[in-house]
Amino acid sequence: MIEFHPAKPQDIAAIVSLVNQTYRGEQSRLGWTTEADLLDGLRTDQAHMASLVNAQDSRVLLAKQGDKLLGSILLEYLADSEAVELGMFAVAPSLQNRGIGKQLLSDAAINLTVLASLFQSTRSCGAPNAKDSL
Repeated sequence: MIEFHPAKPQDIAAIVSLVNQTYRGEQSRLGWTTEADLLDGLRTDQAHMASLVNAQDSRVLLAKQGDKLLGSILLEYLADSEAVELGMFAVAPSLQNRGIGKQLLSDAAINLTVLASLFQSTRSCGAPNAKDSL
């Protein structure tokens, strides 16, 4: 059974590995999301992902089966436009075209309204850490 939940600091290394395998390098060629012919280097790194996982205005949602990370997606609140942007959508290349991404997007959509409200109220009331509310 696939479970969906927000990323925690202990998930960062696995998310970095998943995102880089999904978009860059030879492993990415197994899926349709490869950027390997367009760009070199890593798509993300530990420091960048840690900043996203720990940021007050973003959430990284995960799709996991047991301890295995299947996919991830970034939801980032854009205060200027009062919108939530989706980014870094990744499903393991060997698992693409099996509906995991569709399920992850569905879970993200369910959370969008809640997250937008949470981000807005956090900005207006100055709560120390909105992540504790999820």
